[in-house]
Amino acid sequence: MTQVDEQFRLALLAWRTEPYDGDAVDERLLRIVRPDTQAAVDLARRHLSAEETDVRGVACQLLAVAAQVGDEHVRVNVADLVIDAYKHEHDSDVLVGIVRALGGAKDARGLPVLTALAAHPDAEVRGQVAGDLPMVMGDPPEVSGVAALIALSADSEPQVRDWATFGLGTQTDADSEAVRRALWARTSDSYLDARDEAVVALARRLDADVRPLVAELLAQPTVGTLIFEAAAHLKDPSLLPLLRQFDTTDDHVRAAIEACEQGPSVT
Repeated sequence: MTQVDEQFRLALLAWRTEPYDGDAVDERLLRIVRPDTQAAVDLARRHLSAEETDVRGVACQLLAVAAQVGDEHVRVNVADLVIDAYKHEHDSDVLVGIVRALGGAKDARGLPVLTALAAHPDAEVRGQVAGDLPMVMGDPPEVSGVAALIALSADSEPQVRDWATFGLGTQTDADSEAVRRALWARTSDSYLDARDEAVVALARRLDADVRPLVAELLAQPTVGTLIFEAAAHLKDPSLLPLLRQFDTTDDHVRAAIEACEQGPSVT
């Protein structure tokens, strides 16, 4: 057994360990990728058709790490492999790796795969799609990708909504009536991370109607850093009294204060 084969075996053992620790798996995979990224891709290719789903799953995760570390040639190879693997793959854990690899490859050819998987019954798959869709949507973002993120932002799973709202609102500059409706819908989300992502996204778009909500949230006992970021985007001097009640040595608070002192960006 070669050294890379041994590292793959150890990554597989980490994959099988409960509870699952993605960082431990990635640590093993990086030991394969760093010395020779293309060799890592070749190793993964040999395992993509394995009978065992966990072997295929680790192979896809290896391709995802290779795409994140490698050059354009490696990313193209990764996209080729996982797009082909997707055609005959049904296991949810393997599909998560395929989505991650396509996101790492940043290849527009992955967009139809990810938009199709946005409606997958497994929440882990949908969550991975929500996180990686912006990586393949292009600039300006493709309409189909925006539509998929809008749908995912209303997902039944809170963390999927959170990732989709972040992707839609911060990782893309998509702006339309439909986008704003989706973001406003999340401002009343019971999952506060998703709510805050929506607030900062609307502030990034200089939506004047979000100013009273930012002020309301700044008056709460606990304020997330995204709300300070939203205030910084708005540059609204009327928020200064609220902001100055916080620790002004905090980087997020100070940045918001400095931005609001500059004057309004919203008319």
